[in-house]
Amino acid sequence: MKGPAYEVGRTYHAPVFSRCPVTICHPGLYIAGGPDCELDGAKRMMVAAWLDELHIAGKCRVPRFRTLANREDFDTVTTGDME
Repeated sequence: MKGPAYEVGRTYHAPVFSRCPVTICHPGLYIAGGPDCELDGAKRMMVAAWLDELHIAGKCRVPRFRTLANREDFDTVTTGDME
């Protein structure tokens, strides 16, 4: 994730969120990823988002997400960690 230093186990909320269907660059928290995703050397994290809040218009934008693990710890995450 680019941006501030996110801490594992916290839920982050966008101060402003837009679902505008016309343009793809609007306020919100942007998620990019996959195991092979490179983000300019930024620390990658595993996050959970609510499916009914996803807005995908070229990019994935959400009003909130919860950080689950650093990328290095991904293989040790269990479903119990996602509550």
